[in-house]
Amino acid sequence: MMEKISIAMATYNGEKFLREQLDSILVQSWTNFELIICDDCSTDKTTEIIAEYQKKDARIKFFQNTVNLGFKKNFERIITLCTSDFIALCDQDDIWTIDHLKILYENIGDNDCIGANSLIVNEKGISQNKTLLEYWPIHILPENADDLFYHELYSNMIQGSTSLIRSSLIKKALPIPENIKYHDYWFALIAGLNGGTKYISDVILMYRRHSNNASAYQLFSIINAVKDLYKFSKSRKDFYSDSINLLQNLMAVKNISDKKKEQINQALVFYTNLSNNTNKIKSIYYYIKNYNLITLSKRMNLGLFLYRLFGLIIFGIKA
Repeated sequence: MMEKISIAMATYNGEKFLREQLDSILVQSWTNFELIICDDCSTDKTTEIIAEYQKKDARIKFFQNTVNLGFKKNFERIITLCTSDFIALCDQDDIWTIDHLKILYENIGDNDCIGANSLIVNEKGISQNKTLLEYWPIHILPENADDLFYHELYSNMIQGSTSLIRSSLIKKALPIPENIKYHDYWFALIAGLNGGTKYISDVILMYRRHSNNASAYQLFSIINAVKDLYKFSKSRKDFYSDSINLLQNLMAVKNISDKKKEQINQALVFYTNLSNNTNKIKSIYYYIKNYNLITLSKRMNLGLFLYRLFGLIIFGIKA
């Protein structure tokens, strides 16, 4: 029997792309789902479009916020409205492949969270012939949940709109701490502390790049990297504050294994030293020693390694 999945969709002034996303969801090969939509005080025709689709399909449940919560708090509210054991996070402007839900459900296994790959498309939905996985300068996929958790402490590769989480995780992850910027990163790490997080390279989503994206990804290149070095050197403390806040909140979670507590603490020391420009040599040594796990690389790409090492020594750039 096909298990029911809840889809948590946050909307805000999304009339331009919303129909295309809703159409891709309603033709999913995994048909047993509920689509929970929570609108965050849109001022365009978003709510009219949702109401129109709701009349056509009983699987859609529509809620409206009385005040604007922002995307993180809006997702937090939607998730509490979901009724299934599995919850798929959903943005308003992407396009799902027909087997999006099926692939996630069949691959999550015993893990609390799973993420997958996506194809980059432009504002018109035209493929840019790059997947999101190619935006990370990594050479391998994590072999197990422990390796992925270690990497996640330094860089998130679980894109919220390609993720599926167990509802049992919600009790452990909510409320999201105020100084945590991204809900999907928090969910992935909390899952890593509990039942585990998994990543697969299957493309299950067309990720639309446009000016209104809540998050942005930059294709790795040496030119972009040098620009980042200059930018981050001027605001290093602010740049690292997000990582430090995240790790401090993880350290406060109860019942963490000694091994993972030590990994979190090592990452916290790493970023704190770089942020304060103190004991930087210790952070550089730690980075070199654990290069493979931090960067998910079985081999050292010399150019990339030298760039990152130069950044650590001169500016304290994020690894």
